[in-house]
Amino acid sequence: MSGIDWGDVPTWAGAVGAGAAAIGAFLTVASQRKQIGEQRSFIERQSEVLALQESELVAVAADRSRAQARRVSMLATMRDGPDEVYPGIENSRCWEACISNDSDEAIYDVEVRCGSYLPTVVWSHGQPTYEASQQQVPSPVAALGPGRKISFFLAPGPAPFIGNHPPVLTFADADGQHWQVNQQGLRTRVDPVST
Repeated sequence: MSGIDWGDVPTWAGAVGAGAAAIGAFLTVASQRKQIGEQRSFIERQSEVLALQESELVAVAADRSRAQARRVSMLATMRDGPDEVYPGIENSRCWEACISNDSDEAIYDVEVRCGSYLPTVVWSHGQPTYEASQQQVPSPVAALGPGRKISFFLAPGPAPFIGNHPPVLTFADADGQHWQVNQQGLRTRVDPVST
């Protein structure tokens, strides 16, 4: 009798099914590898874009910080006979450092030193005069608002000594960057520990 040997048909069908499953698994793995490769490529491009955006934001913040620091000034004047500030002390000189914040934001931790010497009197005022409306404030000054001025007076002493210790202003800008301004107006970003 001729006929089909049905005993071998399920084995053949199983073999064909297993082969199809293997081909399907191989195609799936290949597809996933391609997708993973595309995702890695996309992530790399996205990382590059994020790095550029970060560097641009850092540059903008640094520019804003420098712009604010440029609008803070110190006018240092060696004064003769500071009788109105130090009554009873004559024939000596002292430094007056008038700080102007012409920026749009406050500055913080405002301090003037002459070498290691701190100011003995700090006056908050609108103009560098000695009117009764002015008030003495502690040093360092916690904050100096936009458009405000303040004067630091250093103890009187002999002219050569005072002349050898010019005032240096230190402050923190609105972004927390610390700056130093010397008598000539040179601005330098400094480490907060050294201020």
